[in-house]
Amino acid sequence: MEKEKFNKELLIKLNEELKTVQDQIKAHRFESFKIGCIRNLKIIRSIAKYLLPFIITGSIITGGICLLGGGFPFHKDKKKYYEKYCKEIDSNHQTSITCSYDENNGFENKNLVIVYGNWKKREDGKYYREMENYRFEEGEIKEEEIIKVVSNKNFDISSLLGQPTKIIQTKDSIFPEEIKSDDYRYIQAFISGTNKENYIIGLESNSRNLGITLIELMLIMLYSGVLMLIKPYDDIRCEISNIICDNKSQVDMSVLRKQLVIRRENIKRLTQY
Repeated sequence: MEKEKFNKELLIKLNEELKTVQDQIKAHRFESFKIGCIRNLKIIRSIAKYLLPFIITGSIITGGICLLGGGFPFHKDKKKYYEKYCKEIDSNHQTSITCSYDENNGFENKNLVIVYGNWKKREDGKYYREMENYRFEEGEIKEEEIIKVVSNKNFDISSLLGQPTKIIQTKDSIFPEEIKSDDYRYIQAFISGTNKENYIIGLESNSRNLGITLIELMLIMLYSGVLMLIKPYDDIRCEISNIICDNKSQVDMSVLRKQLVIRRENIKRLTQY
Protein backbone atom coordinates (compact mmCIF):
# COMPACT_ATOMS: atom_id res chain seq x y z
CA MET A 1 0.00 0.00 0.00
CA GLU A 2 2.81 2.37 0.87
CA LYS A 3 4.50 1.68 -2.48
CA GLU A 4 1.31 2.45 -4.36
CA LYS A 5 0.87 5.62 -2.36
CA PHE A 6 4.48 6.64 -3.11
CA ASN A 7 4.07 5.92 -6.81
CA LYS A 8 0.85 7.90 -6.90
CA GLU A 9 2.49 10.91 -5.22
CA LEU A 10 5.49 10.59 -7.53
CA LEU A 11 3.20 10.45 -10.56
CA ILE A 12 1.42 13.59 -9.43
CA LYS A 13 4.75 15.32 -8.95
CA LEU A 14 6.02 14.22 -12.37
CA ASN A 15 2.83 15.42 -14.04
CA GLU A 16 3.23 18.78 -12.34
CA GLU A 17 6.85 18.97 -13.47
CA LEU A 18 5.80 17.91 -16.98
CA LYS A 19 3.23 20.70 -17.09
CA THR A 20 5.83 23.16 -15.82
CA VAL A 21 8.28 22.16 -18.56
CA GLN A 22 5.53 22.38 -21.20
CA ASP A 23 4.61 25.86 -19.96
CA GLN A 24 8.28 26.86 -20.08
CA ILE A 25 8.54 25.60 -23.67
CA LYS A 26 5.43 27.58 -24.67
CA ALA A 27 6.77 30.69 -22.95
CA HIS A 28 10.14 30.19 -24.62
CA ARG A 29 8.54 29.82 -28.05
CA PHE A 30 6.59 33.04 -27.52
CA GLU A 31 9.71 34.80 -26.28
CA SER A 32 11.72 33.51 -29.26
CA PHE A 33 9.00 34.74 -31.62
CA LYS A 34 8.99 38.16 -29.96
CA ILE A 35 12.79 38.37 -30.02
CA GLY A 36 12.80 37.31 -33.69
CA CYS A 37 10.27 40.00 -34.63
CA ILE A 38 12.22 42.69 -32.77
CA ARG A 39 15.47 41.49 -34.36
CA ASN A 40 13.97 41.50 -37.88
CA LEU A 41 12.50 44.97 -37.38
CA LYS A 42 15.89 46.27 -36.23
CA ILE A 43 17.59 44.66 -39.24
CA ILE A 44 15.00 46.14 -41.61
CA ARG A 45 15.46 49.54 -39.97
CA SER A 46 19.25 49.32 -40.35
CA ILE A 47 19.01 48.25 -44.00
CA ALA A 48 16.45 50.98 -44.74
CA LYS A 49 18.66 53.57 -43.02
CA TYR A 50 21.60 52.43 -45.15
CA LEU A 51 19.60 52.32 -48.41
CA LEU A 52 17.68 55.57 -47.84
CA PRO A 53 20.39 57.86 -49.31
CA PHE A 54 20.59 55.63 -52.41
CA ILE A 55 16.79 55.68 -52.81
CA ILE A 56 16.65 59.45 -52.37
CA THR A 57 19.50 59.92 -54.86
CA GLY A 58 17.81 57.70 -57.45
CA SER A 59 14.49 59.50 -56.95
CA ILE A 60 16.06 62.94 -57.30
CA ILE A 61 17.95 61.96 -60.47
CA THR A 62 14.88 60.33 -62.04
CA GLY A 63 12.60 63.21 -61.04
CA GLY A 64 15.05 65.79 -62.33
CA ILE A 65 15.35 64.08 -65.72
CA CYS A 66 11.54 63.85 -65.91
CA LEU A 67 11.24 67.58 -65.21
CA LEU A 68 13.76 68.26 -67.97
CA GLY A 69 11.58 66.39 -70.46
CA GLY A 70 12.91 62.87 -69.99
CA GLY A 71 11.05 59.93 -68.47
CA PHE A 72 11.26 56.91 -66.23
CA PRO A 73 13.78 54.12 -66.93
CA PHE A 74 12.57 50.82 -68.42
CA HIS A 75 9.20 52.41 -69.18
CA LYS A 76 8.02 53.95 -72.44
CA ASP A 77 6.40 57.20 -71.34
CA LYS A 78 3.67 59.06 -73.15
CA LYS A 79 4.96 61.99 -75.15
CA LYS A 80 3.52 64.86 -77.14
CA TYR A 81 4.42 64.82 -80.82
CA TYR A 82 3.86 68.29 -82.25
CA GLU A 83 2.99 68.86 -85.87
CA LYS A 84 6.04 69.68 -87.97
CA TYR A 85 5.51 71.42 -91.29
CA CYS A 86 7.51 72.52 -94.28
CA LYS A 87 6.17 75.19 -96.63
CA GLU A 88 7.53 75.45 -100.14
CA ILE A 89 6.83 78.70 -101.98
CA ASP A 90 8.33 80.29 -105.08
CA SER A 91 8.22 83.51 -107.05
CA ASN A 92 5.78 81.90 -109.51
CA HIS A 93 3.21 81.91 -106.68
CA GLN A 94 3.22 78.17 -106.28
CA THR A 95 2.80 76.94 -102.69
CA SER A 96 2.81 73.50 -101.08
CA ILE A 97 2.78 72.38 -97.44
CA THR A 98 4.00 69.07 -96.05
CA CYS A 99 3.07 68.11 -92.46
CA SER A 100 4.30 65.32 -90.24
CA TYR A 101 4.29 64.27 -86.57
CA ASP A 102 7.44 62.24 -87.06
CA GLU A 103 10.43 63.77 -85.28
CA ASN A 104 12.80 62.35 -87.90
CA ASN A 105 11.17 64.08 -90.85
CA GLY A 106 14.21 66.13 -91.86
CA PHE A 107 12.30 69.43 -91.85
CA GLU A 108 14.84 70.99 -89.48
CA ASN A 109 17.35 71.26 -92.36
CA LYS A 110 14.92 72.90 -94.76
CA ASN A 111 14.92 76.53 -93.65
CA LEU A 112 16.35 77.72 -96.90
CA VAL A 113 15.89 80.39 -99.58
CA ILE A 114 17.36 79.66 -103.01
CA VAL A 115 17.83 82.25 -105.76
CA TYR A 116 18.28 80.63 -109.18
CA GLY A 117 19.88 82.31 -112.18
CA ASN A 118 19.16 81.51 -115.84
CA TRP A 119 20.56 78.41 -117.52
CA LYS A 120 23.56 79.05 -119.74
CA LYS A 121 25.36 76.81 -122.17
CA ARG A 122 29.02 76.02 -121.81
CA GLU A 123 31.51 75.34 -124.58
CA ASP A 124 31.38 71.60 -123.84
CA GLY A 125 27.63 71.58 -124.52
CA LYS A 126 26.56 71.21 -120.91
CA TYR A 127 24.29 73.70 -119.15
CA TYR A 128 24.92 75.51 -115.89
CA ARG A 129 23.29 78.08 -113.64
CA GLU A 130 24.24 79.94 -110.50
CA MET A 131 22.42 79.29 -107.23
CA GLU A 132 22.54 81.40 -104.08
CA ASN A 133 21.59 79.51 -100.91
CA TYR A 134 20.47 81.46 -97.84
CA ARG A 135 20.06 79.32 -94.75
CA PHE A 136 18.36 80.39 -91.51
CA GLU A 137 17.25 78.76 -88.28
CA GLU A 138 13.66 78.13 -87.27
CA GLY A 139 12.28 81.28 -85.63
CA GLU A 140 15.29 83.38 -86.64
CA ILE A 141 13.37 85.20 -89.38
CA LYS A 142 9.64 85.79 -89.33
CA GLU A 143 7.80 83.62 -91.80
CA GLU A 144 5.87 86.62 -93.12
CA GLU A 145 9.11 88.36 -94.11
CA ILE A 146 10.28 85.33 -96.11
CA ILE A 147 6.93 85.09 -97.90
CA LYS A 148 7.03 88.82 -98.66
CA VAL A 149 10.53 88.54 -100.14
CA VAL A 150 9.52 85.66 -102.40
CA SER A 151 6.21 87.21 -103.47
CA ASN A 152 7.83 90.55 -104.33
CA LYS A 153 10.71 88.80 -106.13
CA ASN A 154 13.20 90.69 -103.99
CA PHE A 155 16.47 89.14 -105.11
CA ASP A 156 18.68 91.32 -102.92
CA ILE A 157 18.02 89.59 -99.60
CA SER A 158 21.52 89.52 -98.12
CA SER A 159 20.54 92.33 -95.72
CA LEU A 160 17.85 90.05 -94.30
CA LEU A 161 19.52 86.63 -94.43
CA GLY A 162 23.21 87.44 -94.62
CA GLN A 163 25.71 86.36 -97.24
CA PRO A 164 24.70 83.34 -99.36
CA THR A 165 26.52 80.18 -100.29
CA LYS A 166 27.02 80.24 -104.05
CA ILE A 167 26.73 76.99 -105.98
CA ILE A 168 27.04 76.16 -109.67
CA GLN A 169 24.48 73.60 -110.84
CA THR A 170 25.20 71.69 -114.07
CA LYS A 171 23.11 69.48 -116.35
CA ASP A 172 23.85 67.59 -119.53
CA SER A 173 20.60 68.75 -121.10
CA ILE A 174 17.53 70.84 -120.28
CA PHE A 175 14.14 71.48 -121.79
CA PRO A 176 14.01 74.44 -124.19
CA GLU A 177 11.36 76.18 -122.08
CA GLU A 178 13.79 76.25 -119.15
CA ILE A 179 16.01 78.73 -120.95
CA LYS A 180 14.94 82.26 -120.10
CA SER A 181 16.39 85.70 -120.64
CA ASP A 182 19.86 86.43 -119.35
CA ASP A 183 18.56 88.55 -116.47
CA TYR A 184 15.98 85.96 -115.43
CA ARG A 185 16.02 85.01 -111.75
CA TYR A 186 13.80 82.74 -109.73
CA ILE A 187 13.29 82.41 -105.95
CA GLN A 188 12.29 79.31 -104.04
CA ALA A 189 11.88 79.18 -100.24
CA PHE A 190 11.53 76.29 -97.80
CA ILE A 191 10.16 77.27 -94.38
CA SER A 192 9.93 74.64 -91.66
CA GLY A 193 8.41 75.07 -88.23
CA THR A 194 6.44 73.57 -85.40
CA ASN A 195 2.73 74.04 -84.79
CA LYS A 196 2.33 73.93 -80.99
CA GLU A 197 -1.47 73.89 -81.27
CA ASN A 198 -1.61 70.57 -83.09
CA TYR A 199 -0.14 67.47 -81.51
CA ILE A 200 -0.78 63.79 -80.90
CA ILE A 201 -0.07 61.71 -77.80
CA GLY A 202 2.07 58.63 -78.36
CA LEU A 203 4.70 56.49 -76.69
CA GLU A 204 8.30 57.59 -76.87
CA SER A 205 10.53 55.66 -79.25
CA ASN A 206 12.62 52.67 -78.16
CA SER A 207 15.86 54.53 -78.85
CA ARG A 208 14.76 57.53 -76.76
CA ASN A 209 13.68 55.30 -73.86
CA LEU A 210 16.95 53.34 -74.04
CA GLY A 211 18.99 56.54 -74.04
CA ILE A 212 17.13 57.99 -71.04
CA THR A 213 17.41 54.67 -69.17
CA LEU A 214 21.18 54.46 -69.75
CA ILE A 215 21.71 58.07 -68.66
CA GLU A 216 19.69 57.59 -65.46
CA LEU A 217 21.41 54.30 -64.61
CA MET A 218 24.87 55.76 -65.15
CA LEU A 219 24.10 58.78 -62.97
CA ILE A 220 22.57 56.61 -60.22
CA MET A 221 25.56 54.24 -60.29
CA LEU A 222 27.97 57.18 -60.19
CA TYR A 223 26.35 58.82 -57.18
CA SER A 224 25.81 55.44 -55.49
CA GLY A 225 29.54 54.78 -55.79
CA VAL A 226 30.25 58.10 -54.10
CA LEU A 227 27.77 57.27 -51.32
CA MET A 228 29.38 53.85 -50.77
CA LEU A 229 32.70 55.59 -50.16
CA ILE A 230 30.99 57.70 -47.52
CA LYS A 231 28.94 54.82 -46.03
CA PRO A 232 30.92 51.57 -46.50
CA TYR A 233 29.00 48.29 -46.79
CA ASP A 234 31.05 46.78 -43.93
CA ASP A 235 29.38 49.20 -41.52
CA ILE A 236 25.91 47.78 -42.16
CA ARG A 237 27.20 44.19 -41.96
CA CYS A 238 28.76 44.90 -38.56
CA GLU A 239 25.60 46.59 -37.34
CA ILE A 240 23.40 43.65 -38.39
CA SER A 241 25.79 41.16 -36.75
CA ASN A 242 25.57 43.09 -33.48
CA ILE A 243 21.77 43.08 -33.65
CA ILE A 244 21.70 39.30 -34.16
CA CYS A 245 24.09 38.71 -31.24
CA ASP A 246 22.22 41.06 -28.89
CA ASN A 247 18.85 39.44 -29.62
CA LYS A 248 19.70 35.75 -29.19
CA SER A 249 17.54 33.80 -26.76
CA GLN A 250 19.11 33.17 -23.38
CA VAL A 251 17.18 29.88 -22.89
CA ASP A 252 18.52 26.66 -24.37
CA MET A 253 15.54 24.96 -26.00
CA SER A 254 17.31 21.60 -26.25
CA VAL A 255 17.62 21.38 -22.44
CA LEU A 256 13.89 21.91 -22.02
CA ARG A 257 13.10 19.27 -24.63
CA LYS A 258 15.36 16.74 -22.87
CA GLN A 259 13.62 17.45 -19.56
CA LEU A 260 10.27 16.96 -21.24
CA VAL A 261 11.30 13.57 -22.69
CA ILE A 262 12.71 12.35 -19.34
CA ARG A 263 9.54 13.21 -17.43
CA ARG A 264 7.31 11.58 -20.02
CA GLU A 265 9.39 8.38 -19.86
CA ASN A 266 9.22 8.38 -16.04
CA ILE A 267 5.46 8.85 -16.13
CA LYS A 268 5.15 6.04 -18.66
CA ARG A 269 7.13 3.66 -16.43
CA LEU A 270 5.05 4.47 -13.37
CA THR A 271 1.78 3.93 -15.20
CA GLN A 272 2.91 0.46 -16.33
CA TYR A 273 3.12 -0.89 -12.77
